[in-house]
Amino acid sequence: VTVTFLCIVAAFMPLMLLSGIMGKFTKAIPMVVLICLFASWTIAIFAMPTFLNMFATKKFEKSDADENENVLEDGERLEKGIFGKVQRGYMKLLNLGLRRRYITVIILFLMLLGSVALIPVVGFVFAPDGGGESIEIKTYLPNSRNLQANLREIQKIEKIILKLPETELKELYGRVGTEVPLGLDPQPGDGTHKSTLYLYLTPVGDRERTAEAIETQLREEFDLAQKSGSITRDMIINVKVQYHKPGVGDPVNVEIRGTDFVTMNKIAEEYMSYLGTVDGIYDITSDFEPGKTEFRYNIDEVTASRAKVSVQDIATAVHASFEGTKATIVREGEDEIGVRVRFNEQTRKSMQGLHNVMISNNQGGLMPLDMVTNKKEMAGYSHINRLNFRRIIQVKAQVDVDKITSVRANADLEKHFHDIEDRYPGNFISYGGEQENTSKSMGELGVYFQIALVVIFMILAIFFKSLMIPLVVMIAIPFSLIGVMFAVVTHGEALCFMSVLAMFSLAGIIVSNTVTLVEFINNKRLEGHGLTDAIVEAAVLRLRPIFLTTGTTVLGLFPSIYGIGEKNHMTAPLALAFGYGLIFATVITLLLVPAFYYIAEDIKRIFSRILGFVGIKMDSTLIKEY
Repeated sequence: VTVTFLCIVAAFMPLMLLSGIMGKFTKAIPMVVLICLFASWTIAIFAMPTFLNMFATKKFEKSDADENENVLEDGERLEKGIFGKVQRGYMKLLNLGLRRRYITVIILFLMLLGSVALIPVVGFVFAPDGGGESIEIKTYLPNSRNLQANLREIQKIEKIILKLPETELKELYGRVGTEVPLGLDPQPGDGTHKSTLYLYLTPVGDRERTAEAIETQLREEFDLAQKSGSITRDMIINVKVQYHKPGVGDPVNVEIRGTDFVTMNKIAEEYMSYLGTVDGIYDITSDFEPGKTEFRYNIDEVTASRAKVSVQDIATAVHASFEGTKATIVREGEDEIGVRVRFNEQTRKSMQGLHNVMISNNQGGLMPLDMVTNKKEMAGYSHINRLNFRRIIQVKAQVDVDKITSVRANADLEKHFHDIEDRYPGNFISYGGEQENTSKSMGELGVYFQIALVVIFMILAIFFKSLMIPLVVMIAIPFSLIGVMFAVVTHGEALCFMSVLAMFSLAGIIVSNTVTLVEFINNKRLEGHGLTDAIVEAAVLRLRPIFLTTGTTVLGLFPSIYGIGEKNHMTAPLALAFGYGLIFATVITLLLVPAFYYIAEDIKRIFSRILGFVGIKMDSTLIKEY
């Protein structure tokens, strides 16, 4: 009991040590599991014997073997009724499997290889969608448009949204002139050409359509309105369902780092053009926004030097003319009122105002701004994003998981643009968002799980005092993948990060079943039973508790798998993979572990014969322990 408890703890520890966004999100799962396991271990070791002594008053005695067909050996009876038939059927199957043990193992390994081959077919998504109850709509007009023009277009969009029935639309909230940033994103969101709308939908159980279906309808209606001209075609409209899941970034997020925005924007346009040709990718955007028209004044250093004015003098004069400067203070009773002097409003809004700016030198003279500067009119930048002190442009897109997954989309981009850095020297391309989080979390989890397997092996080696038996016990761990792949294929799902967590978590549960089974086999052999009889008897006697533990666990997961009551789309894949993985792993364990145990004994016999052939004598106990 203690060994199985320690093995389960070792299997769940990788989930405790996982860092990043997913680590923070999933840490509660192993914490709760381990606390409950420790409590159950404490009850089993310290309280259960007392309970049995108090309540198990009936004495069980071995009866004579009067019905040979129901007796296994030494008076140990098979069950009666339906489960007895199951035991007898399992005995026949197991005997056949042991006689054809190598064929049995080959068949099971072929099933495992088939499951591995299905992984690229079903695809992989980092976090599953589903259960959305809100939709975010972000709109972008050309940055030359003012707030009133933006408001008129948003009112047209609102009319389309308000056509949704009351059974689906609960509330509509909009902000014109602001792009609401995501989380702690420092990017400035204010702009007369930007807007954000939020649609709060009714609960999932109260409406017939999913949020994804409503999103698709709205996107199609917006496209039709733009084609008909009722909504300006210059407006970019992004529609996105908001899910209750960790913020791992966009499915496609290409990060372009460099120094020259002209070149970087050219690279971004290449990516956007290609993504537009890929089926299943939509809402393709770039976070590079050209700013409004700017007038840049370069100082004529020769003229400025002769006029005895500095750059600071020129900047101060321009700032004072348009933003104003504090000239004096007027006292009104106890209050002090600052007086700011600047151009009037009409002058500040016209180009003539710039021509009227006069620069004062250190000798009290005045000269116009145009005399000491050269003016250049050009488009500026609304903002400049940087990553690790380098300028960055990000190309983002959403994916339709029914057509393409994030992993496939990013792999396709890497393949198609493999030479992009060679064609644009000095620029660096990386793939962030969901792809970055997937690579980081899966790599970290893989390392931790390998350490967990080593720890489990050490625990079992100490317990069994053998290096061979731990391998027999742990051999069933990867076969849980067969059940996981069966579950995702039959339920039309894709593999996700939570599914992988389930496979890693299953390691401890599977080991707990196999440890007890192997221990029963060893005990039967110590009682003097032959190898085949010991394996068959131990497996048949352990059939009921294995079925009971597996059955109760799976039944407990069914509400989470199928949303009985309410479905959590984030944890449902975890329950689905864990439940079906446990079912298949248990069934396979009942055939695979006995077969591998027998094969391990075959290896020991061969090893013993080799040693005998070379003249080295070893007693059977030493060979067994080795």
